[in-house]
Amino acid sequence: MIPYLAQLPPDIYDGILTHVPRGERQQTTLSLTRVIPRFPVPLQHLFECIRLRSAESVVHLCRLRGRLEESRWVNEL
Repeated sequence: MIPYLAQLPPDIYDGILTHVPRGERQQTTLSLTRVIPRFPVPLQHLFECIRLRSAESVVHLCRLRGRLEESRWVNEL
């Protein structure tokens, strides 16, 4: 199954991820990037709805400050 999933173009991943409920999209995207790390899973879904669940999450969010492109993807915090 993974070889077929890994062969999809970025727009297909994007289309699939837009159907995942917004609250689950970040974790789903992260899971996809771990399962198929060398393939073009759109990373903007990691940032569009940020949920801070621990102090460590806040530290990771602070790393976004210097990254202009990724910080533009944030729609909800």
